[in-house]
Amino acid sequence: TSDMLKDVTTRLTDVQTALKSLLPEDCILVGQSLNSDLTALKMMHPYVIDTSVIFNITGDRRRKTKLQTLASIFLETDIQGDRVKGHSPEEDSKAAMNLVLLKLKEGYQYGDVLL
Repeated sequence: TSDMLKDVTTRLTDVQTALKSLLPEDCILVGQSLNSDLTALKMMHPYVIDTSVIFNITGDRRRKTKLQTLASIFLETDIQGDRVKGHSPEEDSKAAMNLVLLKLKEGYQYGDVLL
């Protein structure tokens, strides 16, 4: 809400600059539905592994499965269970990385009903 942001002095350009200085140009971004994050940041990155794309349990390339569901099915882990506090970025990023590591271990067909 606007009340939550009234004392915030950090601007989008500040965040963009911080990310560019933090991340090497050749790093690989790993996450869930990263296109939404990159769009909000008005940034692009050439190296992305998106768990919502590499795992397809619906049979429809246009439908993305929630990270919570993927973690439950493939990692047998319950994430995002605390609805009061909302999502934990740390918990989400660990789940996404573990899903990617599992995919790399099992092969590109793993977790994709269309392959």
